[in-house]
Amino acid sequence: MLCWVYPESSAVSGPLFHYTDYNPNAIGGVKLWINSGRLDAHFEESYGITTTEPLALNKWHYVGSSYDGNTGMASLWLNGTSVESQNISYITLATGYNVRMGEIDGNRFFKGRITAMQVYDVALTAEQINAVKDAGRGLLAND
Repeated sequence: MLCWVYPESSAVSGPLFHYTDYNPNAIGGVKLWINSGRLDAHFEESYGITTTEPLALNKWHYVGSSYDGNTGMASLWLNGTSVESQNISYITLATGYNVRMGEIDGNRFFKGRITAMQVYDVALTAEQINAVKDAGRGLLAND
């Protein structure tokens, strides 16, 4: 999952992209969130990675998460660079759920802007991620 985000508050945690079943508190699924200002990805119930530093507010960031089923590596991407990665083993991602962007359960919202969401069924390399980076760049306001 890759997208451009413009966070406007670090006090509010909310989803960028979230595969979830009908229970909004369910742990399973695949999630990319901003959590207390930091980029956060979860892959199924037990596997999550989070950036150590919060994203700068009121600024566009190119963010993403990936999972490589061949190697078991999960990664978080910031501006075309892998900033966190962890071997989470071999799992089957639950991407058959409903998809939500920017909101979940009517109570949790991402406070900011999201554009050019891209979802792939393979883990892209850094070269591939940077090659598609500008796909939504023309849509950004307040660059």
